[in-house]
Amino acid sequence: MRSAELARLAGTTVRTLRHYHQIGLLDEPRRSAGGYRDYGLEHLVRVLGVRRLVALGLSLDAAAETLDGPRDRRDDLLDELDAELAERIEQLQRQRDAVAMVRSAAGDPTLPPASAGYLSRLEAAGVDPAAIEDEKALLLMLGHGLGDAAERLFAAIEESMLDPQRVAASLDLLVRFRRADPADEDALVEELLGQAVHLVRSLTAEASDAPGAADADELFGVFRAERLTPVQDRVLRRVEARLHAS
Repeated sequence: MRSAELARLAGTTVRTLRHYHQIGLLDEPRRSAGGYRDYGLEHLVRVLGVRRLVALGLSLDAAAETLDGPRDRRDDLLDELDAELAERIEQLQRQRDAVAMVRSAAGDPTLPPASAGYLSRLEAAGVDPAAIEDEKALLLMLGHGLGDAAERLFAAIEESMLDPQRVAASLDLLVRFRRADPADEDALVEELLGQAVHLVRSLTAEASDAPGAADADELFGVFRAERLTPVQDRVLRRVEARLHAS
């Protein structure tokens, strides 16, 4: 049979057959008197076998080893493939769980699902929309930089914010920070230090060792340079210096 017929019967393309020849996966058949490749049943069986193994998830190199290598090597390759598939299934399940969390919280799907409660409090408290947008930007950067650790961090913060008085104080402090002026700078530093204790504990427990901690810090630097006023930046630097010293 010619290349086109073999490709049709095997459910592939002539170009794929040529590629198999180039990488040594399919032996060259004898040529007809007219110079055309003349494929036989063994070639069809080989191509069907390759396609079956690729459909299972093996690479072409692994498919060749499976077809031509010893039995124990074939078993090793299938064990490796099974482990890879199990890992992918776990990843897909984590993605489904994250989608379910976002839907149940009716939150912004670009943000860590566990942050939905925090944003809801801001909206319910009547915090101005510009401040909420800034907080969303920070959450998005934190989620990107810290990955899974961001979820654990927000869960820890949510647990620490169950006290209604603490919630009210935090929201009030956010509003004051947004309106920071030099006259209020010293008071803001002291209040932020008081509020920061539980946040620092959560960050230390969940985020400081995360693979993306440095990335999150760099992302916050971009936000800081573009969105904070000189007074706000100065307040944060004083708070950071005090926390670092202690």
